[in-house]
Amino acid sequence: MMLQVYEKYAWVILLALGLLWFVVGLYSIFLPEGVFETDVQSVTNLPWSELKASSPLAADFVIFIYGLLGLLKLSWSFFVLAITLTGYRKGEKWA
Repeated sequence: MMLQVYEKYAWVILLALGLLWFVVGLYSIFLPEGVFETDVQSVTNLPWSELKASSPLAADFVIFIYGLLGLLKLSWSFFVLAITLTGYRKGEKWA
């Protein structure tokens, strides 16, 4: 039985998404302030620099939370990449 092109190469899409999440996770871990500046401003109506100056403890907590979210993204990317590169690429039913 001949597979369609999208059935044969669907694993490439998952591979690309896994790699994207890997990069985003690393970025969130090592440079979290670049990720959430607009998020903080939309919630607090203060620029990140003002929030950081007025409440350093809250700023440290936000940095910590975004670092943890980066670790979560990194772990999920490993999970997606492992499944994609093993079973899904070979077409195994469990994947």
